[in-house]
Amino acid sequence: MSFFKNLISPQDPEEEKIQKFKELEDTYLGDDEMIANSKAQWLTSRANHYGQKRMLNEAIQSFNEAISLKNDFLPAYFGLAVAYKEQGDMKKALETIEKAPNEMKLFNEVIATKEDAMKEMMQ
Repeated sequence: MSFFKNLISPQDPEEEKIQKFKELEDTYLGDDEMIANSKAQWLTSRANHYGQKRMLNEAIQSFNEAISLKNDFLPAYFGLAVAYKEQGDMKKALETIEKAPNEMKLFNEVIATKEDAMKEMMQ
């Protein structure tokens, strides 16, 4: 029944986040690195969705929250830069890219680099 209820009246974004975070915490039971990575990934996905709907302030807030949870989460930095660019603030967009870490790690293994992300963005 809750599926149909959500179709009729969408869930409050903060409640949705709380529910999703609890689900992720239950899934990864004490694995703090996976929990932080999964939360940052979920927030970045939500921020991208907001950006597609031109809800740029909400996108920026979610990208920043993702970065605060996992400060090397490169997709959030690049998404944040795009959101600032879409708002017409190229200075903040460039500052965000400059602040982005050179590497993103998971379990001490590099899984992405700023250089590769920049190359992909230019394609």
